[in-house]
Amino acid sequence: MKFFRSSDTRLRSDFYSNDGKKLCCLIENTQGGMLITELNERGIVEKQVYMKPDDPFYVSLTRGMEIVDSGEYNGVDVDAVCASCSGTLTRELDLVHPSVINAVPVVPSYVCRRCSKRFYSMTDAYLKSLVANKKELFDEKDLKELSENEEAFVSTLQEYIIRIFASKKISRIR
Repeated sequence: MKFFRSSDTRLRSDFYSNDGKKLCCLIENTQGGMLITELNERGIVEKQVYMKPDDPFYVSLTRGMEIVDSGEYNGVDVDAVCASCSGTLTRELDLVHPSVINAVPVVPSYVCRRCSKRFYSMTDAYLKSLVANKKELFDEKDLKELSENEEAFVSTLQEYIIRIFASKKISRIR
């Protein structure tokens, strides 16, 4: 896959189709590894994986990349505006150089460039991937519920997440 390099070392692919969705891949070399993020056409995180340099997939991925330094890199635009001031939203991690990122938030966070209001996004696809890859975060009862009815489990998690972020006055991107 071809990736375009930004001036701050981020790598971004063109859009491609996967499971009926148009996605692009963003790769950031951080302090302790590599953050691989798939974003949809709206600039919303659909999947996020953090890998350490000793991960076999990390090694194979870096070998199979075609990196272009042609100045064609385009940042990821978020197709949403701030509910408070109609300002432009950006992914919080885009505001810092990848090399200083030492912790990746579990919930993708965004910020308004004008008024600094914070937002989050948690698509069902992202949440399903998170649950599948972080089963240690859930107890036996939750995992049983997940196996019996994934859609209902994800819906319940979404409700909990909305309440938690609403109490912190962090809005969900619509």
